[in-house]
Amino acid sequence: MSERDLILAIDCGTQNVKAAVFDPDGKELALARRAHAPDIVPQPRWMEHDPEDYYQKSRDAVREVIDALGADVSRLRAVGLTSQRGTVIPLDKDGNPTRNAIVYQDNRFTEDLGPLRNLWGLFFSIMGLKSAIEYVRTHSRFIWIKQYQPDIYEKTAVFTQVASYLNYRLTGSINESVGMMVGMFPLDYKKLDWYPFSGIHDIFGVTPEQLPPLVRPGGITGHITEKASADTGIPAGLPVVVGGGDIQAGVVGMGVTDNTRAALSLGTTIDFNIPYHKHISDKTLRFITWPAAVPDQYVLEAGVGSGFLTVTWFKNEIATHEAQLAENSGKATEDILDEATADVPPGSLGLMVHPYWTPPFYRDEARGSIIGLTMSHDRPHIYRAILEGLAMETLNGYEAIQERTGITIDEIRVSGGASQSDQVLQILADVMQVPTVRMEVQEAAAVGTAISAAVGSGLFSTIDDAVNAMTHPKTVFTPKQENRDIYQFLYKKYTDLYPRIADYYKETAFLLEAKDA
Repeated sequence: MSERDLILAIDCGTQNVKAAVFDPDGKELALARRAHAPDIVPQPRWMEHDPEDYYQKSRDAVREVIDALGADVSRLRAVGLTSQRGTVIPLDKDGNPTRNAIVYQDNRFTEDLGPLRNLWGLFFSIMGLKSAIEYVRTHSRFIWIKQYQPDIYEKTAVFTQVASYLNYRLTGSINESVGMMVGMFPLDYKKLDWYPFSGIHDIFGVTPEQLPPLVRPGGITGHITEKASADTGIPAGLPVVVGGGDIQAGVVGMGVTDNTRAALSLGTTIDFNIPYHKHISDKTLRFITWPAAVPDQYVLEAGVGSGFLTVTWFKNEIATHEAQLAENSGKATEDILDEATADVPPGSLGLMVHPYWTPPFYRDEARGSIIGLTMSHDRPHIYRAILEGLAMETLNGYEAIQERTGITIDEIRVSGGASQSDQVLQILADVMQVPTVRMEVQEAAAVGTAISAAVGSGLFSTIDDAVNAMTHPKTVFTPKQENRDIYQFLYKKYTDLYPRIADYYKETAFLLEAKDA
């Protein structure tokens, strides 16, 4: 890769879209963000989005960084593209959306499907995937649209995700990277291709014709059209490359390409990933194996679905005083909270949080809880308990991976907005008893997307060459041994507690169906 070559990366995430330009050393030369319009919530636990908003905000962010480059726009050699995974955008034969996107956090389900009892049920049982397939069928966007919106289903020529939809808008081609795949699609995860059997497509609620063509991770998915160039400012003809989804891209962007390290993304969701050489299944769904952004590799992924969205809830609903202090001082609310929790001891005076504001796959009836409140607790104690709960749920996922693989990691590389908090990273190091590492560039998904584009377009020979050149650790947080015993004790209580309250969530689930008055 020449010193003059530049890469444009587009990362269309859950809350915003980021466009960034990187040089061959991984230096971020320009960055722009655009917040998405609010999601549409037709009823409780449903979440939709206008697909046009994804494109418009991406276009606006790109135009800002293109303007910032000025004459250096001629140095661009490729465009990397990534997005949130699992958000479904159905398109008609002319490439127009047939309905709003159904966002990955949506929790709608199809009723009365019944269990699989035919040969396919036996097949998935033998593969150790039956519980996962039953979950996918119940929560399938394809089956839901087919059953409840059959006219829209009939008009749908292809189901895309956000990255493949944006790829179509930029290149005129509908292609999906294997590295974008999640469980709702009928993908053979060992062969990394669509299942060839129509019976499996029926189980997933999609026809073979409604599936987009697949491209290897890091493959070219199209070239910028004249129309897209006029709209965005990106030079026409540049290759577009999709390595994988935003989480897989972030793994690469943190320089995690083998299983001696883990990559931890601290964003709307918390995603804990370890690269692995083969696909393995966890029947309890405490972790899931997805294709990586690196060809012929997988990532073992655990995490917390509500992640730092839980912290956002806390700021908006409880920490209003700290939010006002932040506004008056020009600081971030999280900085104010970090200062306030500096003297709160590990364990938060007995407070414990199960951070299930949105339920995990393996506990789909769970809800969040704050347990142990007394008159001695105030907002900083609750805030620290939330951070500790998020760390303990991350450790729960790591232990699930260890049980199946025997992997022991040497360090955890961390990215995302919350990675800028020393408090957060020290709690993670203490709870997990593994050093945590803050990266030089916060936007790991954008870095990883740029790496995939640099390799896919031939600017680097291998992923490892690009990773060595473009990723840079910054600060290491070492576990404090004086906190080890208390967190081991609390983690045991954390894992023991949920089964004791699970029946309450099941028995009161009907109350969630009541709409707001």
